Amino acid sequence: MRLIVASLGIALGLSSVSCVILGEPHRDTVAWSVVEVASEGKAHGPAVRRSAFRPIGPCAMGSIEVVRSGKEGIGVIVALRGTTVDVCTVHELRVEVVLSDGTQASGSRRLPARPLTASVVTESYIAIPFDSNKAWNRGVRRGEASLVGESGRATFPIEHRIEDDR
Repeated sequence: MRLIVASLGIALGLSSVSCVILGEPHRDTVAWSVVEVASEGKAHGPAVRRSAFRPIGPCAMGSIEVVRSGKEGIGVIVALRGTTVDVCTVHELRVEVVLSDGTQASGSRRLPARPLTASVVTESYIAIPFDSNKAWNRGVRRGEASLVGESGRATFPIEHRIEDDR
C-alpha cells in the first residue's frame, strides 16, 4: 500500500514539474476577423481589431469588430457616430455576411432612439448565426460583412484564419 501511495505521489510530482517546465499547451484559434483592404492589388491584408469608420448614410458612420467567432457564426460590435454637427438618429442596423461560396447570413438590432453626434461613439452587439464549422470544412476562408443602415451600407472584408495565440 505504501508503495502505491509513494508511486502516486512521485507521478503527481513529476506531472506538476512537467507543467511548470513545459507551460500550458499551445493552442491555435480559428476565428473570423475583419481585415484591412491591402494595397498592391491584394484583396485582403492583415487582421485588424476594429475596422475604420465608413459612411452608412448621409449623417452616420459605422465600424465593425468581430468579437465572437465560433462554429455557429460570429458576433460583432457595431460602433456608430454622427458625421455632422446636426443630430442624426439610426433606428435599426443590420449586418449581412456573404461568404465567398455564396453562403448568406444576417443579424439585426433595433436601436434606442438615441441621437448620434460626431463626438460620441455608440456601440451595439449583433449576432450573425451561420454554419461556420461547415464553411471551414469546405475551405471557405473569405467573405464580406456589410453594415446596413436606413439609408446606406458599408462593406468590410472578413477572413477565417488560424490565429497563433503565442
